[in-house]
Amino acid sequence: MGLVLFAASCSATRWSEQADAIVELPEAWSEAPLEGAQIAGWCSDFESPALDALYASVLRDNLSLRAAWARQAQAEAVARSVGATRWPTLEAQA
Repeated sequence: MGLVLFAASCSATRWSEQADAIVELPEAWSEAPLEGAQIAGWCSDFESPALDALYASVLRDNLSLRAAWARQAQAEAVARSVGATRWPTLEAQA
């Protein structure tokens, strides 16, 4: 049974086939980036009040990346403290 599972997990793709699939990137792009492109107010070009409201709420409610990392660290600490009750404790006295 183990041999069957091991044999089934082997890859049938040869390295030479994978090497042919590598895409070469050009030295330069066909179009240069726009210099001084205006991105402020871009959603008003669509003339959609729903999109304007959504864009305003995103700008208003968006938290900084630092705050997001702090929330992530806090959630990990809470998960560790909750999970700590599942493991045995060891106490020692000298």
